Amino acid sequence: MLKYTLSAILLLLVSTGLKSQRHYFVSFSVKEGLAQSQVRAVKQTSDGYLWIATAGGLSRFDGHEFKTYNKSNGLPNNLATSLFETSSNELWAACKGSIVIFSDIGSRELPLGPRFSEVVSNDIAEYNGAIYLASNGKGLLRFQNDTIDQIDFGNDDMNFIRALSNHQNQLYIGTKNGLLAYRNNRVDTIIPNISVSSVFSNVSDVWVT
Repeated sequence: MLKYTLSAILLLLVSTGLKSQRHYFVSFSVKEGLAQSQVRAVKQTSDGYLWIATAGGLSRFDGHEFKTYNKSNGLPNNLATSLFETSSNELWAACKGSIVIFSDIGSRELPLGPRFSEVVSNDIAEYNGAIYLASNGKGLLRFQNDTIDQIDFGNDDMNFIRALSNHQNQLYIGTKNGLLAYRNNRVDTIIPNISVSSVFSNVSDVWVT
């Protein structure tokens, strides 16, 4: 019911804007309950909630008010950097050195371990039954059955990954030194020697900035 309510409100605002050629924006800040003003990621989950990852914790917005998660009530630390909803409707929230997984039955932490304790995730994607984290210098981290392994590209700039996108059975990987494609445990360079900021895809195309 929540997602239909939010959609109806959004549709009403868009329709009003089209009719009068004016656009209205509502600003939310710490004053309204946002965890912190430095927003790192935003994700609306299938149940309609809007999740906001910030440098001061994780906020969940129901269309009326914010609920905040931080170190005092469930997060391993306050630096939340990326968000992703899996095919099983779990929300994965990346914090420094750890993942917190939210589901219908509550939340649980998946620490990255001492080797990756300083890792900050820039993006998360699902591919071939596994979850992949884009790390800031440790390459790809792959999660399957609650185990973690690393895909190292052998180059510091390529191991600094900013964006991921699953498109037509390939995982596209945007790095500081090129766009890569991962498929069947093979990595191909699609566009070399460019610093990729983001990767988006639709049914037919992959967009890179």
